[in-house]
Amino acid sequence: VDVDSVAKTKAVEAVLEAKEELKDLIDIQVVAFAQSGFFVDLESESLIRKSLDMGCDLVGGVDPATRENNVEGSLDLCFKLAKEYDVDIDYHIHDIGTVGVYSINRLAQKTIENGYKGRVTTSHAWCFADAPSEWLDEAIPLYKDSGMKFVTCFSSTPPTMPVIKLLEAGINLGCASDNIRDFWVPFGKR
Repeated sequence: VDVDSVAKTKAVEAVLEAKEELKDLIDIQVVAFAQSGFFVDLESESLIRKSLDMGCDLVGGVDPATRENNVEGSLDLCFKLAKEYDVDIDYHIHDIGTVGVYSINRLAQKTIENGYKGRVTTSHAWCFADAPSEWLDEAIPLYKDSGMKFVTCFSSTPPTMPVIKLLEAGINLGCASDNIRDFWVPFGKR
């Protein structure tokens, strides 16, 4: 759920209310997502903390290189919050090429360093669609060791995403419908 200095925690409140109403019908995990970036929107950290205090189940970040311009700081802050609140991480990385691969590799390395194996999901991972195959071949053991999960999003995933290669390598891969029911690119905007 998008959390920033514009939306504040209004959407979090509504989604947590819906989660409570539907708890006997469906399991819902709520991500406190720093939509505008931790270092771009300086209210993000305090609003994420408030959202986690309200009951969000995960913490999320976005594009540590191109949005945040601070890969190490952004990832470190996300892990700090996750560990402090004992919640999992959902990190959205839209960056393509070497920048995206670097960001995902650093996320996987930090997952291991922070003892978060199996507790981190990377959404989008567009760089996989345009990165040379040998880069992915070299990185797959790191991803497996980290237990990192990946989610592609049908509405935004490039058609050259190496889904079969990832699945055959034993990478935990899911599919979602991002950018349809959120503020990023709401349905009907395009």
